[in-house]
Formats: sequence, C-alpha cells, structure tokens
Amino acid sequence: MQKVVIDTNVLVSSLIQRSFPYKIVNELFIEGKIKLYVSEVLMKKYYDVLRRPKFAAYHDFVARADSLFADVCMADYIITGSTNDFTFPTYKYTQIVTPKDY
Repeated sequence: MQKVVIDTNVLVSSLIQRSFPYKIVNELFIEGKIKLYVSEVLMKKYYDVLRRPKFAAYHDFVARADSLFADVCMADYIITGSTNDFTFPTYKYTQIVTPKDY
C-alpha cells in the first residue's frame, strides 16, 4: 500500500470541491487504498489552516477534516497543489506530484 503525504491545499480542496483532490482523499484514503501520513509539523499546519473562519461556510468542513488524520512515516508521495513551493520532482525517496498527476 502506498504511503502518501497530502499537502494542506490538497486536503482543503478535497473538502470543498469534487475534483482530483476529492478523489484522492475519498476514493483512495477513506476506502483504505492508500495510507495518509503526516509529521507533527504538518499536523499542526492542517489544524491551523482547517480552523480558519473562512472554511466555516462549508457544511461539516471541520468534522470531515478531523476524520482524515494519520501518523508519521516515510512517504512514497507528497501530493501538493503548490507547484511554486515544490519545484523539484522528488525529496529523498518521495515523489512530489500534483493531485491530477497522482
């Protein structure tokens, strides 16, 4: 089973719209086809971002976000929409891809 880190922007997108991020989180992670892994630093970022008042407008946003978290590991993939921040294709042994490419 692949170990995946999902960047905050992808997680937020998966909770708001039904596109590639949604498919990754809901069709692969929730159905147990991939394992989601995060570091303590990324977990804090998730919580900080997902608690922003602007997301309160989306039905059950926080409850759905709280149900998605997992543990720390060495991931096979980092899935991110921040192509400006991740300008390199790999980090050590982890491939960095967009939701669409994944």
